[in-house]
Amino acid sequence: MRSERTLQWITDPPVAVGEMTRVVRPGGRVSLIDTDWSTLTLDVGDNDIATRVREAMSVERNRPSSVGSRLHELVRTAGLTPLARTSQKHTWAEWNPDESPAPDGCFSMESLADNLIDADLLTTGERAEFVHIVRTAARHNQFTMTLTMYAVIATR
Repeated sequence: MRSERTLQWITDPPVAVGEMTRVVRPGGRVSLIDTDWSTLTLDVGDNDIATRVREAMSVERNRPSSVGSRLHELVRTAGLTPLARTSQKHTWAEWNPDESPAPDGCFSMESLADNLIDADLLTTGERAEFVHIVRTAARHNQFTMTLTMYAVIATR
């Protein structure tokens, strides 16, 4: 059984992993891959922006945004035996905002601004300025963003 970038979208990941454990046959494997949004960093040379992003993503839109780093714990708690686990930090250091609305394989900065607004860390009136600062930094090769994904394989 495999779940990729799904647990971050549901309200109760332990219940979902428990259900996976229930339906997988004895000796069967469960593979979970998910993002830990609390690891998102954005460096555009502005400490205020970096802090706002870190705060907003620690509990993004009231979802279990840090589920990625908890996958190992979730499978153990559900009664599975972990076989392997890994993590990968993704780094975006190059992005031309005049050619693409978002870094390759990533979300737009407008979407990130909306997350900050939802978390009351940015006002609607500050949205355009936030996006402008991030895009300007990218144009001057002063843009770095990182995000970590986690994976675990477990057996019943």
